[in-house]
Order: sequence, then structure tokens, then C-alpha cells
Amino acid sequence: MSVRSWWPGGARVAVPFSAATMLAWVLMPIGDSIIWPQYWAATGLLTCSGLVMAVVRWFPGRQGVVIEALVFLAAVGLLRNASGGIHSSASVLALIPVLYTALGSRSRRDLGVVITAVLAFFIVPRLLVGGVDYPASQYRSAVLFAIVCGTTGFAVQSLVASVQAQAAKAYTRGRMLEEVADTARMLLDSPQVRADLCAAAERISGGSVAALYEPFGGGLQCTAHTCVDVGGRRIQAGKHSLVQEVFLTGQPRYLDKDVPAHVGSVELWEGSGSPESILYEPLTHGGEVIGVLLVGWPQRVDADPSRRTVATLIAGQAAGAIARSDVLVSLADEAQTDPLTGLPNRRAWDSALARAFAASSSIILAMLDLDNFKEFNDTFGHPAGDQLLRDTAAAWRDQLRGGDLLARLGGEEFGLLICDVSPDTAYQVVERLRRCIPEARTASAGVAVRGDGESAESLLERADAALYEAKALGRDRTRLSRV
Repeated sequence: MSVRSWWPGGARVAVPFSAATMLAWVLMPIGDSIIWPQYWAATGLLTCSGLVMAVVRWFPGRQGVVIEALVFLAAVGLLRNASGGIHSSASVLALIPVLYTALGSRSRRDLGVVITAVLAFFIVPRLLVGGVDYPASQYRSAVLFAIVCGTTGFAVQSLVASVQAQAAKAYTRGRMLEEVADTARMLLDSPQVRADLCAAAERISGGSVAALYEPFGGGLQCTAHTCVDVGGRRIQAGKHSLVQEVFLTGQPRYLDKDVPAHVGSVELWEGSGSPESILYEPLTHGGEVIGVLLVGWPQRVDADPSRRTVATLIAGQAAGAIARSDVLVSLADEAQTDPLTGLPNRRAWDSALARAFAASSSIILAMLDLDNFKEFNDTFGHPAGDQLLRDTAAAWRDQLRGGDLLARLGGEEFGLLICDVSPDTAYQVVERLRRCIPEARTASAGVAVRGDGESAESLLERADAALYEAKALGRDRTRLSRV
């Protein structure tokens, strides 16, 4: 039989079989009378088994395994006939193709064909040759040998299939763990950690949906999910759902019975294809449950614990990543927020100007300054001055449109960015702000309309100049600067 591999690493396994075959071929002529023409024909047929394999390797499926086994059996049959028939010790070589097929093919049909060929290996010579070389006892030997071959072959084939299945599961688990590690690193740098968490949990665990629930407004709200049919709508968890229970107890739950009655949201469940099994994993950070990760599968996965384990591992990594992301967002907000008024600060103002000048050509800037603010501070004290700034910022914020930006640029000076409106409309907005200052205080304002191709620096300078002009004219007024 040729030294060949039918599976990864099989060449090493084939060596002992080939070595045993070569040794039998060499020892067979010693001490026995040999029909040499048949011996050399058997040797040539054995050599051809490797050549046959090279030809049939282009056949789809596992045909090459069976064909090589049949050619090998034919070669052993000739060798046995050349060395005395039933009296030859070559018969034991018929077990080799059975074992080789059992190791090389997972098809029961292939193994059945080879075992049938082994049965024919004993019976055909009895029918065609007979005599003392192949007596009637061959029938009994043929049946017993076929039974032994069948039992051994099918046992080996089952063992190989089991080992391969375990190896495949181990490989899958290894790949899953690698993906979990990659996901953990990705989440640390993700700008949308919640959406990326759900996408990774669904992909790695082979689920059909993943969702994240977090505390909001006294309940739990779905802050991210992978269900496209639901869209971006806000989804609240039911008060008696398993989501609530897992969040309160901090204990994971697996659900595969009466699912609609316990899911966090029937809308989300139906929109994701009504999964048959769902795992709820608490997200714990610093000993506190900060959310619940939900992963659903279209089938029951209680028999495949690796999927649930992966979801658990991802949830464990996600809690820290979400907490870190929230801290970074909070720090970023603080870095661009004036701590006294809560308005954007100068850094946020500069960033917004850059974005606005890149996206729009219709831009109007206004500079506002509270009149006689230093005297107010000197008279009533700095705490009163700080309160005036806070109250003014709150009053002005309520008067603006959603797209307008009001920022505190320093001291009692504020900046207003308005896009895509007429100069008259912008002027009216500024006047509305000046009329709603607490403590009956007044303010002066300068408004500048951007000219074609004008830079942000130039527009700011004109707005600032208009402000100083308003103050020079007696304060409590607005001056408009056009190009």
C-alpha cells in the first residue's frame, strides 16, 4: 500500500502499515514455494496502488481511499495465491486496508465497500480455484474475518470521528477565545463601545441578536442592539422581565421556555426573529451591576456550552470597557464645558467654529458682554456675580434654537454661533437674549455676518469690533457688522 496521507498528518500514520506490507513481501518467498510470475505481478500491482492514487486524486469526495484499498487487496490476493493460498500467511494483510480506510474516511459506506471486498478476498478464490489451496473452510474463515474487520473498522472510524469532532470543538473554542481577546482590546479604543459590544457578542457566539440594557429614568432601557428591524427607537425593559431580575440580583439567567413572557421587550424579540434561547449576563464593574447583556440564538444552545461561555466572557470584558468609555466621555465633556455656567468653553467654541466653517458658508457670529459687570461684583460680591452668570446662561440657553451654539468665552463675555439664517433673524435672536437678563441687567452685543471666503479669525475680529462700538455708543445695544 502506498505511503500516503488522506488526512492532515496522516503520512506518519501510514508509515507503519507500509513498512509491515514491505516486510511481508520480502519475507514471503523465504521457506515457501513461490509462483514467481504471480509474485511479481502482485509486486507490480502493489506498486501501482500508489500510481492509482495519483490518478484518482482528482475524483471528488473520498473515492481515492476506496480505490487504493481495492487495488491493495487485489495485490495481496495475488501474493497469497503465489505463496500457497490458504496456507500462506499473507491473509492477515487484508486487515490493513480496513484500518487504513477507517482512519482515512468518515463514510460508513466507504468502509462497508472495503469490508465487502475483504469478504470477496476469501470467497472468490474458493469459487474460482478451490482445491486444497482454498478448501470449503474458507467460507467460515471469510465470515469470521469480515466480522472482525467490520467490528474493528467501525470502532476505529467512530473513534477517529469523535477525536476529530473534539478537535474541531477545541479549535472553535480557541478561535472564540482569540476573538474575545481581540474584542476586549477593540472595545477599549472604540468610539461606540455599546454598539460594538453587541455586534461582537452576536458574531462570536453565533447568535441572532444581542442587546444591552442600562439604567435610565428609574427603569432599564435598551441602549444598543443588533436588531435592524427595530431601528433606533428607545426600548424599555418590562418591569417583571428577566432583564430586571438579572440587574437586581447580579446572577446570569438562561431562558429557553415560555420566552415571550420573560423577555425584556417583546418588540425586540419579535424583530430579531423570535430566538428560541436567550442568555442574560449582568455587567458588573466595581462590585456594582451597571447593565445587562442579552444574547439570543435561533435554536436552543444548552447542549453547546461554549457559546454561552463566550457570551459570559464578553460581558465580563464589556463592563470595564463601558465604564472606561463613560469616564472618557465625561472627561471630554468637562474639558469642553465651562464649570460655572455649564456652557461650552473656549475650546469647544473653537472646535465648533472650525466645523461650521468647513460645512457652511452662511455663518453669523455674535459677541455679548454684560454691562458694568465689574461694578456689580464690587457692589454685591463675587458669589453674586457668579450667580448672575449662571442665571444669565440658563435664561439665554432657553431662548436658542437646537442648532445654535452659545459659549462662555471668559469673564462676562459670551459668544453665539448661528448658521443658515438671515442677518435680520440673527439680530432678532441677539435682541431676544439681551431682553431676558436676570437682575434687570443689560448687555451689549456685536454681530458680524460672514463675507465670501472670510476666515474665522477675521469674522471674530469684526464681531468683537462691533461689540466695542456698541459699548462706546453707551452700552445696552447691538451693532451689526456687514462686509
